[in-house]
Amino acid sequence: MPIEMWLLVIGATLSSVSQVVLKRGADREIPSGLTRWQGLLAQYLNVTVMVGYGLLLISMALVVVALAKVDLKYAAIIEALGYGMVMILSRVFLHEPMTRRKIIGNLVIMAGVLVFGSTILRPLGLPAF
Repeated sequence: MPIEMWLLVIGATLSSVSQVVLKRGADREIPSGLTRWQGLLAQYLNVTVMVGYGLLLISMALVVVALAKVDLKYAAIIEALGYGMVMILSRVFLHEPMTRRKIIGNLVIMAGVLVFGSTILRPLGLPAF
């Protein structure tokens, strides 16, 4: 697999991780006794949130570099896998429930990836379903 495809996979993974990190950072308790603006700054500009933004920035940079060489149709397939990663990471690290609706939604996305991907991956010599 070309290095650009790996950059897309790493970018999608980092994007998913950054979303979970951002959620965890935004969910932090706000110390009491702060003004409204101090509370907002404490909640949304803490170290955890800044790490999440940094991961998101790195993710976007990797995807931009990869898109210079890879067609957008391949990127769409790989980026769609991020929804499933976010659902799993949210369950593991944030203890969010995996509801029936979330699971069905991700299965529909994966079905679309398989259908769309099978017509695209075959010419590349990659396994298609």
